[in-house]
Amino acid sequence: MTEYFSDVNGATPRRPVLGNVPGGGLSLLGVKVMRLRNGLTLIHKEDDRFPNIFFQLEVKAGPAWEKPEEAGASHLVEHLAFGAGDDGADMYERADLLGGNVWANTSRDYTTFFADFPGAQWKEALALLHRLLFQMPLTQEALEVEKEIVLAELREDASREDKVLYDLTLENLFAGTPYQKSVIGTEESVGGITAEMLREYVRRRYQPRDMVFAVVGNVDPDALLEAVDRLFGGFFSDAPMESAPAIPPSAVRKGLSVEVRPMNAFGSSLCMAFPVPFVRPRLAAALTVLAELLDGSDAAFLKRRLCFEAGVAGNVRVSYEAFERAGVFMVEAFVGTRDICACLRTLSACLAGLDDTTFSDEQIRQACSRIADGSVRSLEKAEVIADIISDENLHPIASTSGWMPVPDFRDIGREQIRQALALCFRPDAAAVTVLADETDGAAPDESSARAAVEEGWPGLGKAMPPAFEEKHNAAAPETIILGEGRSLVLLPDASLPFCAASLCFSGGEMLASKTGLHGMDVLARILGLGLEGRSRQETASWLYERSASFHACRGVNDFCLNMAAPKRFAPELFSLMKEAVERPVFHEEDFEREKELAGFEEDRMLRYFQLIRHILLKEGPYRNAVWPEAPQSMHFSDMECLCREQTSRPWTLCVSGDFDREAVLSFAEGLSLPAGPEVESMEPEWEEFGPFSCPCEASEQSVYALFFRTSGEKSPDRPAVELLQRCLNGGGGLLYRALRQERQLCYSAEAIDWCEAGAGLMGIFVLTSPDLLDEVEDTLKDVLLRLREEVLSDEELNRSKASALSVVRARMQRLEGRAFETARQVRQGRSLDFAERWMEAVRAVSSVQVREAARKYFVLEDAAELCIEPELEE
Repeated sequence: MTEYFSDVNGATPRRPVLGNVPGGGLSLLGVKVMRLRNGLTLIHKEDDRFPNIFFQLEVKAGPAWEKPEEAGASHLVEHLAFGAGDDGADMYERADLLGGNVWANTSRDYTTFFADFPGAQWKEALALLHRLLFQMPLTQEALEVEKEIVLAELREDASREDKVLYDLTLENLFAGTPYQKSVIGTEESVGGITAEMLREYVRRRYQPRDMVFAVVGNVDPDALLEAVDRLFGGFFSDAPMESAPAIPPSAVRKGLSVEVRPMNAFGSSLCMAFPVPFVRPRLAAALTVLAELLDGSDAAFLKRRLCFEAGVAGNVRVSYEAFERAGVFMVEAFVGTRDICACLRTLSACLAGLDDTTFSDEQIRQACSRIADGSVRSLEKAEVIADIISDENLHPIASTSGWMPVPDFRDIGREQIRQALALCFRPDAAAVTVLADETDGAAPDESSARAAVEEGWPGLGKAMPPAFEEKHNAAAPETIILGEGRSLVLLPDASLPFCAASLCFSGGEMLASKTGLHGMDVLARILGLGLEGRSRQETASWLYERSASFHACRGVNDFCLNMAAPKRFAPELFSLMKEAVERPVFHEEDFEREKELAGFEEDRMLRYFQLIRHILLKEGPYRNAVWPEAPQSMHFSDMECLCREQTSRPWTLCVSGDFDREAVLSFAEGLSLPAGPEVESMEPEWEEFGPFSCPCEASEQSVYALFFRTSGEKSPDRPAVELLQRCLNGGGGLLYRALRQERQLCYSAEAIDWCEAGAGLMGIFVLTSPDLLDEVEDTLKDVLLRLREEVLSDEELNRSKASALSVVRARMQRLEGRAFETARQVRQGRSLDFAERWMEAVRAVSSVQVREAARKYFVLEDAAELCIEPELEE
């Protein structure tokens, strides 16, 4: 057996150097980092949870380190390392005899060897790894055998859609850099490699200083160090540890690369990729969080937009991958062949308009927590721990892909996400790859695919403007007073080819109460169900075909028509809105069906809360807004009259998204002039508070609840009252901690807040066992008394504020929510920056102000008390 390494001048190995490697062993407790005198880094995590010992030895040997004529050499060496020795037994057979397992993997930067053996066989496993790395059978005869295997693997990879998509994307994106080459090489390069070339490559690349050896398991560290030094310490490094310079953005080929390749596959797939400069660990963590925000769940931004809203993709996968010298951010979509261009257009528009405000603080926090929690759970596996400690120490100066400690993930915030976005979606360099099912004749050509991408993101592939950090396609909001009770608000946002609008009338339950016409809730349910002579089902189908929505809703003071649609269908939806206002058509069967559903709420506690508000509020619009009058008081003949009364009132139209300004202005000016006056508001009247009973459905559990009158939304106390609710709710809230964590008294505890312009009501509900009711009552009242007596800690106050602010951001994130909220607020006389003003007011609230609000509104003697107990069986 030929060895391709020399010992240290033939001398007896000396005692190795034992010391910490910079940056090593910081993420996990109990990690010992040692360095042999020849430069090999040994990392040991002693862990008695694992009956086996896991070994991982990583070498800086991959396509990124190969010369052009060596393309595929790293992968060939990996294959040959497992070949048969002089006794005819290969590494797999030797491992089987010891009850273990060995394998390897080659990436673009590294070749990694793995071994998993019973704890008692750890010394034998070390000897096997020594043979694997330092006694490779690099003969021409062995090489020719492996070449045939590798060429067969190469042909197999050519039929794998995921491999082709990945390699082709990197080839186009990193043209002219080390990451252009695939791991396996080409038929030509593999065919031209000789055994002597491989021996030279191993001598050059398999340097102990460029190796990191990670061991995880229940083995004595001193014994391990002695054994590793005896086997591995005698081979010297004749070159220092090699760290290639990072690839700067200027070295990456500029412009937009688009390639469409036909492939015999089941369906089609596409990838849009962006080069990422070399980054420090904290930004690497932020890039991982960003990928989670984009596709971590069905509700994540890109999955929601592409798969559910636009319906142009079956699935989306977003990933950040770090190499030694750069990184790549990739968005993959799996689509029907006929949807390729639509998906490219929508995806491009989504990314063009992406900024940190796309995500709420709560979404960022949850994404960080999911990754951090997943990292913690993954520590149940020895191979994960080995990968973590190896990765941290292979490039200790500035890791791009190193595993981040859990606190670092949890500390990622909006600023890091903003930086990550600026790093990822630089428009000056991008690669788009499409693998189109060649059996489907609907596949686009490259010019069509490019046109779709450029339509969605016109600036993609262009030089970056100086102020690239500024929000794309941003235009100033605009308020246009049309006169005679009409106003138009424009919120342009061209980041997506989508438009939403809300037409908000003065009226609502205030109008119904003044006119004596009951059924405002039912009117909102049936208006727009059967327009233009269509049935309910035909209207639903018409909207579905256009990926559009159209519905109405009513409040105490207003009545709104809401629409949302892709930009190309917006004119049709505006026509539908005009028809609903001026030529509504009602069907009695729809009226009867929706009448029975009026006021229905699926959530049990919200249903109770609606019922209690209805009981506590006296007759009038506030009462009807939460629980409509009895169905028998509604008459179909009233619907047309009520609709006419409502749609003749002053209105505000708000349009948000990508729209034609002149067309929207023309639509607004073409709506009928209001014939009736503004509907004046009135203050609510309350019944006497106190203990009471109400009819509720049967339950196996008891409900205990307290109700407090609070401030209306126009009151200066409202921000503090909002924080009162937020500090009570959630897993970290006062209710859960006191009632569930500390005393295990309940199944759930929740504070529900309701407010209109003139009044508010907070209900605190606890679901518990009947035998715990007395303890629940005492504990709940004690929590409220502490709120009246003590100020919130900084941690509790900040958590409450973050929760309150995330609700506002989430509501204003979507175009539909932006149009609806803005229309309502402007209709009530507020300015366009109402959301920012509200958030500023919440941020300014002090813990003392929260306590003062608790003293003012949480007066136990004035509370209404409800106790629901299960009926006893007779």
